[in-house]
Amino acid sequence: MADFEWTDDSVKMFAHIYTSAPKSSLIDFEFDVKDYKGKPIGQKLVQFKKDYQRSALTRHYRNVLRSVSAENLKLIKENEKLSEEVELLKKQMHLREKS
Repeated sequence: MADFEWTDDSVKMFAHIYTSAPKSSLIDFEFDVKDYKGKPIGQKLVQFKKDYQRSALTRHYRNVLRSVSAENLKLIKENEKLSEEVELLKKQMHLREKS
């Protein structure tokens, strides 16, 4: 995984997993302890990178969904407002036609 970028946070998280402290508050993603237990450091590094990147993608997609959902909600509200304005204009035109 040549494209993996280590940050201070990811190094801290890996250190906690490597030292068998997986319940640390520094680890902000889900992983299976069994994937690390009894494995050499090289295999643990590979597994960590997979888990970390998967969690980053999950967080990214959640944020995208929240953003899209927020934008859709905004559009729905704007559409409802426009629909109300159209109905009001229709009523006004209908009243003018009657008079």
